[in-house]
Amino acid sequence: MIEHGGRGAYDCNDRRYRLGFGIGTLVEAFATEVAPDAVLAGFVAQLAQETGEGTYLAARRGVELVLLTSSLGWHAVQPATSVTGILPDPHARASGKVAFAFTPSATRTEFIRAHQPLRACTASTITDPDELEREFEQIRGQGYALSREEVAEGVSTMAAPIDEGVSPYVFALSAPKARFETNFDEYLKSLLRIATDASMTHVKENAGLDTPELPQEGDR
Repeated sequence: MIEHGGRGAYDCNDRRYRLGFGIGTLVEAFATEVAPDAVLAGFVAQLAQETGEGTYLAARRGVELVLLTSSLGWHAVQPATSVTGILPDPHARASGKVAFAFTPSATRTEFIRAHQPLRACTASTITDPDELEREFEQIRGQGYALSREEVAEGVSTMAAPIDEGVSPYVFALSAPKARFETNFDEYLKSLLRIATDASMTHVKENAGLDTPELPQEGDR
């Protein structure tokens, strides 16, 4: 049996809280078990179908990055898929960069402090906090993040936020380096369009809800 609350539901059978899509903008304090919204999972699957690459839905939880769900693409060769849960080395991931680039400066500082020293997963990983902060600024300006072989050699990723970074949710795509570069424009176009579609769905679901207080420009 599922008992519904104001913006979520409690499934008495598997004892999990299932959060509605709209809760993402309003609350970031996830419970230890969070089932991804079916609407979001559908967008992840759509991105995988369009591009043929592995796609992901992640979210920030405190100073951590959590993988909520993923979808395999149809290309025969795919990068290894991460296990659902807290992801290591979020500073090296496109999804991690997007998840924290749009947060207030105090949150970003706490994030960097919590993960210091920033581990060099590869020779391409950004490990200098000041350089990472500059990349955060660039991400806020362009609306997406890239990670070219920063987590693993031969694998590149791109990620975009939902609700222009107000929501803690992030869509990401990963691909072998050569295919990533060959199809970069096409992949980025699909990613940004689907992130926009998800954001529009979010706006419709949140119609009539109180607007959350956004970080001021000076906080960034």
